[in-house]
Amino acid sequence: MSLSYGLIESIDLRHPRLPAELEGLRIAHFSDPHLPVAARHTARALRQLARIRVDLIALTGDYMDRHRPPDAAREMLEQLAADFRPRLGIVGVFGNHDRPPLMDDPPAADTIRWLRETVHDVPGLPLRLAGLGERGYDPPDPAKLALQLGKAKLAFAHDISTPPVTATQSPNHQTAKSPNHPFSLFLLHRPVHILHAAAMHADLALAGHSHGGQLRTPWGQSIHNSSDLPLDRTAGLMRYRDTLMAVTRGLGRSRLTFRLFCPPHLPVYTLRRGHLPRTEREDVVCFEPW
Repeated sequence: MSLSYGLIESIDLRHPRLPAELEGLRIAHFSDPHLPVAARHTARALRQLARIRVDLIALTGDYMDRHRPPDAAREMLEQLAADFRPRLGIVGVFGNHDRPPLMDDPPAADTIRWLRETVHDVPGLPLRLAGLGERGYDPPDPAKLALQLGKAKLAFAHDISTPPVTATQSPNHQTAKSPNHPFSLFLLHRPVHILHAAAMHADLALAGHSHGGQLRTPWGQSIHNSSDLPLDRTAGLMRYRDTLMAVTRGLGRSRLTFRLFCPPHLPVYTLRRGHLPRTEREDVVCFEPW
């Protein structure tokens, strides 16, 4: 369940592999403003966010609208980087609407860590960040990210001493990751890329892109979601294998300049240790729609 604070929604995310050091970590999920179309909602959301303590800000793309100049998006991202200094920083990926020169010369590159099929291990914490966003008209490259993750795992293995396997415990006893393995958070733009994230053993993924459907019926059914996932998996908390995914409704709108029965939002997640909902299905399951 979530508590609403205007455009900000506070939501608990539970995962059984969450390390004790990350219990209570707060992540603001900013996505899809499509500037300058939703400039008013975006400015209002950021004013509300400024009154809330967060540890990390995650950006998941479509800062500009492909039919508009990138100036407003660049200005907003530079202002965000100047005004917000969460203790773990700001990380982001680009969306399918983002175009050069916004992507070729990323805004606030000295403050925002742009994860373009790259990996970042947070110093001093068992937290690994990975990005699988868009590159304009080009799709992301999961193989490139997988190679980067392989290198990061090798580096991590050299930095820790793995506890020995006891006589009563077989090497296959741990179906989950080793307790010394970092918790992995993937930033996606398109929700369907949870399939790649799960194949790379992501624990948690954050995605946008769908706008929550943008247009819904009065009883909450999305009419369209610009996604390869079915309409009942447009926004909310989802599970695929052992990967938990949160898909935001985002802040903006595209093509049509209005939303219908689908309000914008900026979720703030609090990480908690807990069980994933049980599922017997092999596909993506939405267990808490938004």
